[in-house]
Amino acid sequence: QFQKAGYPEEKILECHGSINHKQDLRGTVIEACHDLQLVVDPADLRVDTSQTPLPTVNSSPARPNILMFNDPYWNPARHDSQQIRFENFLSRTPTLAIIEIGAGTAVPTVRMFGEYLSRIPGNTLIRINPTEPENADISIPTNGLTATAAIDALL
Repeated sequence: QFQKAGYPEEKILECHGSINHKQDLRGTVIEACHDLQLVVDPADLRVDTSQTPLPTVNSSPARPNILMFNDPYWNPARHDSQQIRFENFLSRTPTLAIIEIGAGTAVPTVRMFGEYLSRIPGNTLIRINPTEPENADISIPTNGLTATAAIDALL
């Protein structure tokens, strides 16, 4: 979603893959799929396959290039190259202000990553979360829109 907002691809680290990329079911090929439009049935929140052509890679069924739980077929190639770029960025950046918005404990990957980065001397973690704001240098117990609007008003 950051790409759609205009962020350059080379400045993004997607920890669980991308909904905008598809891979074959065995995880051997990854392709972009920015034009896929899913029709979701509001009654059961399932994709209506009668109205949505199923994606393919090399004429085989495809799935999103997203890491699922216990997923041996996820292809991490895009993530791995993003991780290398991010590590290079960190090596050139003396300090960071990490602004974490809405990361909870149910799927804690982003939250744990922010906490890891905040342990680097000089870095500061700002956690914006209405229900779980604790364990940060600066905790803001509200939703993301309210917090960012207040920050914007102060700038």
